[in-house]
Order: sequence, then structure tokens, then C-alpha cells
Amino acid sequence: METLRRFTTDYVATEDRIRIRGELASGDKQVFWLTRPLLDRLVRALAAWLERSGAGASAAPAADAAANPAREMAAQRFAQQAARASLDRHEPVLAEARTANWLVRSIDLSQNRREVRLTFKSYDRPADAAAQPGDAAAGVAMVPPVLRQWLGILHDKYREAGWPAGAFPSWIGEAGAASAARPVTLH
Repeated sequence: METLRRFTTDYVATEDRIRIRGELASGDKQVFWLTRPLLDRLVRALAAWLERSGAGASAAPAADAAANPAREMAAQRFAQQAARASLDRHEPVLAEARTANWLVRSIDLSQNRREVRLTFKSYDRPADAAAQPGDAAAGVAMVPPVLRQWLGILHDKYREAGWPAGAFPSWIGEAGAASAARPVTLH
């Protein structure tokens, strides 16, 4: 399995899918296509991990977060806004005509307290099953701030596509609306 060094996320209207143009650790490029139903499940799982782990949000123990959900929601929204504000703009990954393209059929998600690892796969069968011709897989690990940035980008792509954003918790949408608002200059 290849590791993604960096990637660019786009919505492609003619395909009605999300496209990830990835640069692998080897320097090669690949293009992954993701459907909305698969992304909806992924977004829910990633947001739940951020909420469960308190990753990048409230430093309060989980019991405190359950006792004060409004404070936890505010902490999640603040962490999301901070991640969006720290997003650096980079040159997009560009794919050539000969770049391998494949449809992501499943995503393996592994997590610990510090990071989440996503493995995009072109097949949907157990990891111990024998590889078949044409199988493809690539993975990426994300720490909470980077994961929050990508979730914000995905939320923006859902809006661009006109897709319902019900898979996203409100703190992601509210953070995006706050960062999209015009800056105000006070004199």
C-alpha cells in the first residue's frame, strides 16, 4: 500500500463525486473518486472520533463534556475555526492524463489518541484476502488539526455540490460560516 504525501480535494460536477488527486511518497500521482454515501459514513466516523477523543477541543475529561454539552460544542466549534484559520494554501496536486484513476469502494479507518489513518481501497473485502489484479490502496494519517482542515474542505465541497450536509456535525458548518464571513475592520 502506498502512502499519500499530500492531496487535493475537488468536487467534479460531471461525475457528481469527490476527486482526490494524491501525490504518493514515491512521487507518483493517483486519482481517487469517492461517492457521497461513502463520504457520509466517513465524515460521521471522523467527527465522532474528534468528539470522543476531545482531540483539539476541550481539555476537559469526557465526563465533564457530557455534563456540559454546550461548552463541548463551543470547544469543538472553536477548534474547528482555529484549524480552518491555520490552513496554509499550497499548490494543488495536478494529475496528468496517464495518472491512475480508481473508484474508492471502501475505507479502512484506524485510530489512536493522536491520529487517524485512512486507507482508501478500490476493493471491499477483508484485509487478509488475497490481492486481485487491479486492486489499489493508498493511505494517509492525519492529526486532529489536519483532519479538521480536511473536514472543513469536504464541507465546502458538499456545499459546492449542493449535497445535503447532514453527515457533518453543526460545529463544522458553523465554523465554516464564521470563517467565510467578511472580515470587519474597526477603527
